[in-house]
Amino acid sequence: MPGNFKREDLRILKTQKALFTALETLLRRTHFSKITVYDICTEALVSRTAFYAHFSDKYDLLEQSMQPLHHKLMSLFCAEDGAELEDYTYRLLRAHAALLINVLEDADRDMLMLLFRFFSPTPELWRHGGRQDKEQAVIISFLGGGLVNCLLAQLRALRSTDEAALRNNISCAYRLVHDILFQNAVR
Repeated sequence: MPGNFKREDLRILKTQKALFTALETLLRRTHFSKITVYDICTEALVSRTAFYAHFSDKYDLLEQSMQPLHHKLMSLFCAEDGAELEDYTYRLLRAHAALLINVLEDADRDMLMLLFRFFSPTPELWRHGGRQDKEQAVIISFLGGGLVNCLLAQLRALRSTDEAALRNNISCAYRLVHDILFQNAVR
């Protein structure tokens, strides 16, 4: 029955939202490496069975919770004017510095792979004219790791870093990745 299907969809959405919110709440207090699925379920008031019906592990939950941000960043990255992307990134860093530090610090192999996928080129970029080859993917993955480390250093010093320096670093990083992706950089 169509009515039951819609009701079930709503329950799925509510459960996923509760888990996303619980993870965000926990990340404001502790490092990702110390958060367990039990902690997330307790915070969300959701059973472990329900958690595993939607996500394979806490990394899957984090990655899926980052999807809207990833799509927003990729759409801004493909735009002609990089100022909007830089401004959006700056506001994001300022608003969520503690949360981002707790995600990036003590990053294990699985977290680094998740971050590499987040920063790596996607078919979205290639549809907008970016190059697609193995060399580009390796370069962007390398840059993604470098950007993560730079981002972490920048976030740790955020209170002492002036706005102009942070904005300049964001701008330089995005220009570098954009130039490599769209073949404007010297090879």
